[in-house]
Amino acid sequence: MRSSEAAKEIVKRYPTTQSVGYSLVDNAMVVSIYVPSYSEQYFQKVKTELTELVGQPVKLEFMTSPMQLPIRLPESE
Repeated sequence: MRSSEAAKEIVKRYPTTQSVGYSLVDNAMVVSIYVPSYSEQYFQKVKTELTELVGQPVKLEFMTSPMQLPIRLPESE
């Protein structure tokens, strides 16, 4: 599956996905998903599912809090 198609499907299946990228060092797709709490069994289940979905190795990261955009303060004159 092409990486753009894979990213769309990952976000569709896991709406709390925070980022999807590719690591040249690891030669793997890198997926970060916001999951407030989880078990090792759930982590392995998701990793296996994503690896099968994209057809290549996946480096999975679970985040216990969602990413937040930086707040821009008004520039002082």
